[in-house]
Amino acid sequence: MLHVLDGTWVPNAADKAAGAGNNFATTIMIINAECGTGTEKAAAQNRIDYYKQFAADLGWNIGSEQLSCATMQRFSGSSSAAYNIYWEKNWSSGGDYQCQLVSYQTPYSALIAGNYTKCVEKNWGVTLK
Repeated sequence: MLHVLDGTWVPNAADKAAGAGNNFATTIMIINAECGTGTEKAAAQNRIDYYKQFAADLGWNIGSEQLSCATMQRFSGSSSAAYNIYWEKNWSSGGDYQCQLVSYQTPYSALIAGNYTKCVEKNWGVTLK
């Protein structure tokens, strides 16, 4: 989300087709996943209203920034933000007692030491030494 806020994330064609960009609406999708229903959920609308008020109080001109995420779709594996940084059970026939990196979120971030072991132990019901 930091890269959406600071503008360094570069949405690709799949992101743009899903309605995502460097805007407030995309932060709602990332944090709360309250988007894509066709109409604004009440919680998302509250966030938009608060954002507008904070922006006004701070003298920010938000102009035509996209605030609504009602029609935005979830991030897909084709997104430029889809990094293989989570461990998941290796479901292939030769993947016994192994986990593999995937782009969707699991409880086992590859950025946290020891999570590969936790993934293997939880998914295979073993204790690694």
